[in-house]
Amino acid sequence: MGVNQPLTASDISAYITYMAAGGSLFVIGENPGFASRNNTIIAQVSSAGGGTINAFTSAGQPSSPETVLAPFTGPTPLSNIQYLASSASTTRANGRFITVGATGFGTALLFPPGTMTNATAGALIIAFDVNFMQAGADANSQIFIANLIAYLAAPYFTPIPGTPAPASITLVLIGLAAAGIYAVRRKRLNQSLT
Repeated sequence: MGVNQPLTASDISAYITYMAAGGSLFVIGENPGFASRNNTIIAQVSSAGGGTINAFTSAGQPSSPETVLAPFTGPTPLSNIQYLASSASTTRANGRFITVGATGFGTALLFPPGTMTNATAGALIIAFDVNFMQAGADANSQIFIANLIAYLAAPYFTPIPGTPAPASITLVLIGLAAAGIYAVRRKRLNQSLT
């Protein structure tokens, strides 16, 4: 399927089923001239339970470099990328920006495991640009592709600084329960030895 083709309802359903089973998905949008494609990607995020994002619908997308955010700053070091003709979102909903421009827009977004209510086990990366993947793309674009692939091979939740991961409370409760079970068993062992 090319970037000039919108996602169909059956595409979106199949993608959500795939992600719900733990699949990692990479979806490409494009510049504002491909709004019909971009709008179906926005619908996919919403249907997956990732919230509401948007995309520029008219020309005027700034062409300044976008800062690459962790974890996509590695494994090969990378600090920025210059998209040639992209659209972008001004909102990230339940996801997070992978790259962000000086005015707060982001051409690439990540929905890691745990951020899409209808596909909690899956991961989704969206890029509203295809040019960085074309033959002859600059070195930073090639590094960016490699870093995207590395993440998709083993996606994980990356908390936004200052916010706990959704499972943090669960992990604390499990730890406390394990400590309680250990204490009870130790007390019973000590009683049986005396």
